[in-house]
Amino acid sequence: MNRYAPPSAVVQDIAEVATRERPAQVVFAVWLLWASSLLSISEILLEERRMPSVGSVVAALISIAISAFLFPRIHRGANWARLVVFVLVVLNTAALAFTANLVKLPWGFHWIGDFLAAACDVIAMCLLFARPGSTWFRRVERL
Repeated sequence: MNRYAPPSAVVQDIAEVATRERPAQVVFAVWLLWASSLLSISEILLEERRMPSVGSVVAALISIAISAFLFPRIHRGANWARLVVFVLVVLNTAALAFTANLVKLPWGFHWIGDFLAAACDVIAMCLLFARPGSTWFRRVERL
């Protein structure tokens, strides 16, 4: 050992302590995603004045299936489900912004429902990607 060598110490980043308890903001974000999904489904079914078309019913069923598959997985902490829903929200919000500029329809339930659903989606994504939610998704152990 060299008496004249500078002192040495192990240098490393402080590891973030991952919580085992699900943050309340993750629970609230999942509730917002369900609310957005219900708004979208009701909008699809109410878009037809009298009787929903077969295509509308199929679209609603597909939306229900996707929601029922992904949202519980987000609630359990699956990061891949959070990322898939993020991509879907970005695509849906972009489509809403694009069609809102192209189609000049009178304001009504259709546009209000779209706006509220998109707002719920964006708020839910902010909650899921902000701390402590984001650190909870990075944890190793799952509940």
